[in-house]
Amino acid sequence: MTAKSNKPTAADRRRYVLELSKRQAQVLSQAAELFARLGIGQFDKLDRFFWDSAQQARDHLDALRLLKNGSLYASPSIRSPEINDDYRVLYDLHQVIRHRLAWDRDPNPGAFHGVAHDKPMQTSKDEPLARIAQTGEAREDMVQGDEVCRSMKLERKPKNGSKRKKR
Repeated sequence: MTAKSNKPTAADRRRYVLELSKRQAQVLSQAAELFARLGIGQFDKLDRFFWDSAQQARDHLDALRLLKNGSLYASPSIRSPEINDDYRVLYDLHQVIRHRLAWDRDPNPGAFHGVAHDKPMQTSKDEPLARIAQTGEAREDMVQGDEVCRSMKLERKPKNGSKRKKR
């Protein structure tokens, strides 16, 4: 978006494909959820990172939560107007990944399925829900590290400065 307007530019509308292993998807989902929760003041979720001194961590995290939210037992909703949309985008990513992994793990959850099987609900004001599909085997046409997508036949300048022909 340009600084003068909120109208998305062509660059803002670009789409990306990210191929992840199951473990990578799980870790990304957990990180996105944690970051979104921190954004709404749920600092108590950090205690899992302080295994050696959980109670000491809890005391500090409770103090932070009280300072930000005015209460230990409440925090703003992810949809609250004061919440930055970046936190909503991350929470939406978490929901989409969690949903896909849940259905891959258990395609027939029955009547008592958990929230992970529920359809993700968009919380971001600006970004639509991401899309995710299980692809099976790793795709050879995807970027890995700094490689170029072979299927896109893009020209990339080699690190040594010489020019390379299009594939």
